[in-house]
Amino acid sequence: MVTTESFNPEEFRRIATSLVLGDSSEASFRTAINRLYYAVFLATREALGISGSRTIHGRVYGELRRYDRLAGERLQRLFELRLLADYVLDVADPLRNDWQRNYQMARRLANFVLERLR
Repeated sequence: MVTTESFNPEEFRRIATSLVLGDSSEASFRTAINRLYYAVFLATREALGISGSRTIHGRVYGELRRYDRLAGERLQRLFELRLLADYVLDVADPLRNDWQRNYQMARRLANFVLERLR
């Protein structure tokens, strides 16, 4: 599908929600966390007018922290949850191995950052 409009990162957030509504598997929660992170990261990057790809995540966190320290910290925490969801297959800590809980935390973090961007 070819479009001339820019992609809206909010689409990733909607996909995250639909993933867990129809399926409560670990894979769905992990994938939803990933999509939530990228929805917020891309919205933040656009709001701050940051471009490029090299070290972009660190640049976005740093800029956001200068603008709003709490929002920057929440985005960093969301990034950490995304790394856990994407790369750690065997989570030893039982508190971090509850993927429904992790998703709910990711959703709260995402909502916080997006609200602060408005």
